Amino acid sequence: MNASAMIAVIAAISMAAGGAGLILMSEDASADEYTGATFNVTMVEGTTWSYTPSYSLTGVTTTISGTAASWLSVSGNTISGTAPAVTDSFTSYTLTIKAETTNPTQTAYQYVNFTVYRTLVLSGGAPQITHVGASMNIPLTANHAGVTWSATDLPAGLSINPNTGVISGTITAAGNKTATITGTHIASGQVKTMNIEFTVSGALNATSPANMYCINGVPLPTSTSDPDYYRLTASLSGVTFALKSGSVSGLTVNSDGTITGTPTSMGDIQLVITMTHAASGQTVDFVLTVHVVPQLTFGSLPTGAILVTPG
Repeated sequence: MNASAMIAVIAAISMAAGGAGLILMSEDASADEYTGATFNVTMVEGTTWSYTPSYSLTGVTTTISGTAASWLSVSGNTISGTAPAVTDSFTSYTLTIKAETTNPTQTAYQYVNFTVYRTLVLSGGAPQITHVGASMNIPLTANHAGVTWSATDLPAGLSINPNTGVISGTITAAGNKTATITGTHIASGQVKTMNIEFTVSGALNATSPANMYCINGVPLPTSTSDPDYYRLTASLSGVTFALKSGSVSGLTVNSDGTITGTPTSMGDIQLVITMTHAASGQTVDFVLTVHVVPQLTFGSLPTGAILVTPG
């Protein structure tokens, strides 16, 4: 065969999944049948591959064979199709492209190996309701091995392990955050993101005095203007209170933090009060010492004659 009879095949490959390559195949002048090079194409299930060879001669017929021919077809000289769904991490396909002419008869081949990957899916992005001082350990997962991880806008004190995808650390500041998590599958070139909502409350602490004073046999004051009025309070709103241990005869600790009743026994009594902030899941115990003292009375009578004047 002389040089003027050669078939030069220049193929531009384009994929909907992204990326492009240039394939150059030319016939050896010493043979009527040319076996060309093998090229590798990486795709993701559901993406489209299209390839139109450009020939130096007219009247070229293009046919295909191989496992990839199950989802590829030829229209004219254009080969195209959509990569099928993948059940494992990836599936490999082969494609043989055959170019033929007549008068004289010439044949050339080109080979493509396809690696079709499953669509990358990230998991573990559930909303997080937490608080300052909480130690976090949030594992993120992907349906592929070999994923690298990064994150932006995590709450202060948290970081993500780029290899394992675990978010960990101790939160140091309150506030709501929407963190963006990025997973990158190097082998397939896929990049996926997901958001995690963080609702971070402040740390729960008692703000009421640790000592309460009351008088034996006298009802506790209910007016906030009374200097002896006492109510349990906390650093966060929406806190409920419950008596965990200890008791003062005649007194009741209510869930809203009020303490009501009439003490009927004297002494210094320690109560352990459990504070619960349901919104952040915090539970903290607070020790309250109740001092019940006797009523103030005179312990003596005036000396001297008592003069009673008519009323």
